[in-house]
Amino acid sequence: MRTTSATSPSRSSALLQLLSVLALLLGSGCDDDLPEATLIERMRVLGSRFEVVGDETRASPKPGERLHVSLATVFDTTAKNIEGVSSMVIQCTAPDQYTGGVPICQEFLDAARLSATAEVDPQLEDDVTQLLDEGFVLSCGDLGDELFEFEGVSLRCLEGAPETTIGIPGGFRANEALLLGVVCERGKAVLDPTLPTLMGCDDENTEGIHFSALIPVQHDPSVENQNPPLDALTLNIDGGQWERFERDEFPPEGDCSSSAPKSGYGLDLRPADPGDHAIRISLRDDVREALEEGRENMEVVIHATAGDMERRFTLFQDADLDDPDPEVDDGDPDTIDKLIEWEPPSPALLNALEVAKTGMLVRFFVTLRDGRGGFDMASYALCVY
Repeated sequence: MRTTSATSPSRSSALLQLLSVLALLLGSGCDDDLPEATLIERMRVLGSRFEVVGDETRASPKPGERLHVSLATVFDTTAKNIEGVSSMVIQCTAPDQYTGGVPICQEFLDAARLSATAEVDPQLEDDVTQLLDEGFVLSCGDLGDELFEFEGVSLRCLEGAPETTIGIPGGFRANEALLLGVVCERGKAVLDPTLPTLMGCDDENTEGIHFSALIPVQHDPSVENQNPPLDALTLNIDGGQWERFERDEFPPEGDCSSSAPKSGYGLDLRPADPGDHAIRISLRDDVREALEEGRENMEVVIHATAGDMERRFTLFQDADLDDPDPEVDDGDPDTIDKLIEWEPPSPALLNALEVAKTGMLVRFFVTLRDGRGGFDMASYALCVY
C-alpha cells in the first residue's frame, strides 16, 4: 500500500479544519448504520472483528502492534457477493469523552476547539475556501490502494471484502482508536464535503452503510481482551442440534429440494414447517472473561433473511447463573441456556412466491460479542416449506 500526504502541509491543515467543522455538524444528528433489526433485507455490516497480528485470538492491540480489521458484511440474497464492494475507512484517535451517537475523531475536536479559541490564519481560511471552491472530493476510484494521511488522521480505500491491517502508533496514549467509514455495495466510496453524511457512494442507486468502531488499546495487562470463540456457542432448534452452514455455495433460494443429502452441497439443510420454532442458545460460561466488577456480558444476535425473530438480542450475564430458567436449562453447570423463537415466512407468502413445494432457503447470521471489542459470527441455514 502506497502512502501519500494531502499534497502540502498547508492543504493538509485546511483539510483537517474542513473535516473538523463538518464532523461536528454531523455528529449531533447522525448515527451509524450498524443493525438494530434482525431481518436482513439488504447488504448489512453486522460488526467488526479485531485480530492482533501474531496473536489473532486477542482483540486488544498494544501501542506499536498491528491489527487486522474485518467488517462482517452479509447480503439478503445469494445472488449478491462481496466482489464489487467499495469501502472507505478513516483511522484516528477516539474522543476523550463519548456519550453516544457517532464518535468523532479527537483530532477533529482539537482542530475545531483551536479554531474557536485562537486567531485563524488567513492562509488557512483561504485554503479551506479553495478546497470548497474546487469541489474537493476524495474518491476511492482515484485513490486506489494509497494510504492518504493528514495531520495524524489516515484514510484508506478497500475493494472487495472490507478488511485491512492497521497499525497502532508506538506512542499512542489514548484508551481507544477509532475507525469511521462507509461500505458501498456498488460504485466507489467517496469523501465529499457536500454530502449530508460526509462519506457516501458515487452510485446514486446504491445505499452506503456507514459504520464506526471503537478499538480498545491495551496499555495495561488487566484490560487484555480475547475474541469469543465460536466453539463455545451451540444452537439447537426444535430439540435437535443445529449445525453451522458456512459455505460459499448454496442451493437456489427458491429451490431447497437440491439440498438433500449427497446433493453436492455437503450438508442436509434442516426443513422448517410453518409456525414458531424454538431455538435454544447455549453458551459455555468460561468464555466470559473476568473483570474487576465480575464477568463480562456476552450478547448473541440472530439475524435472518426471512421470518421474524422474537427479540433483537439475547444477553448472557452473571445473574443467569444464579437464577437459571428450569424450562430452558439443559442441566449442564458449565453452560448458560436461553430460548428464542423464530417465526418463518407464512404459507401464504410461500405460495405467493411459488416456493411452497420446492422450499425457500433462509440464511441466518449469528453474532457473538462481548461489548469490549471481541466479536465473531457464524452462519446457519434452513429450508422453509
